[in-house]
Amino acid sequence: MAATLPPGYTREADGRLRPPQIFADSSLDGPFWDDGFVSRPVLNPEELVDLRARFAALAPYDGFDPTTIDGARCTYHCTFLDEDRGYRRSSDELVRDVFADKLKAIVPGYTILSSNIYVKPSGHGRFEIHQNWPTIEALDVPTLTVWVPLQDTNFGNGTIRLARGSHHLFPDVAAASSDRFFDEFQTELIDNYLEPVDVRAGEGLIFDDSLLHWSGANRSDRPRVTFQIEMIPNDTQAILWIRNPSDPTVFDLWEIDKEYWIEYPMESVLTTPEGLPSAGQRPNPNQHITFEEFEDAMRRRKEILHSKYCLS
Repeated sequence: MAATLPPGYTREADGRLRPPQIFADSSLDGPFWDDGFVSRPVLNPEELVDLRARFAALAPYDGFDPTTIDGARCTYHCTFLDEDRGYRRSSDELVRDVFADKLKAIVPGYTILSSNIYVKPSGHGRFEIHQNWPTIEALDVPTLTVWVPLQDTNFGNGTIRLARGSHHLFPDVAAASSDRFFDEFQTELIDNYLEPVDVRAGEGLIFDDSLLHWSGANRSDRPRVTFQIEMIPNDTQAILWIRNPSDPTVFDLWEIDKEYWIEYPMESVLTTPEGLPSAGQRPNPNQHITFEEFEDAMRRRKEILHSKYCLS
């Protein structure tokens, strides 16, 4: 069964997707499809000062430093991983209040689904290489992450690093329960493809969720704070993909909304979640590839992209 497409998206007889204009400024669409990311100013200096103050008033369970807690899952703070649901709701409300109208002016066809505040304490916060989890059924429809730091980011404080042009290369479901196609060549990705991107405070780095990205530890003497905002096309059902625990050849799909990210624990992304409506099952297309196969796909990335999308 073919996935229902969001408003504005159509599919040609040969299966290629014809996307609408994504950005209000049409000059951004070309670079976004070519590279997988663009940057735009989001907050002015006064708004940035206000956001810093409102951020400082939040009170997560881990105090924005999970290294102080026994048994923490990682060395960076992430809103969804924090045990305090009240804090998660306050964080969500803050993001929607500050960013909803501003992002609607940049990507009018998209709406905020969820968000996280990421804090890397000094000396900590190394991430794993990843693609962001799929959040809708039609995997070839771009979903977006908007990444807005509260301070300038650079190599020293663990800025984000992107593999330019790595989006939509493979029919891969990057769910939390998935194997990853790049598991066998992560060092090669870091050495050859994952380039650090300096982002100014209050600037929005907007990238396709399927883009490979990573970041190292924060080597500065101050915490590094970033807001990560997930956006999906308007009027589109959000979906949670979970590899079936008894049959790894299929994924189970579950309907979710913004409340899921506030009310459900992290463990729910790994097994059958309680109380969510089923959206059926889909075949598991994931496969492991070699670094040589990845390099070949990167050399042919424009050809591959145009075989899947009708782009001008």
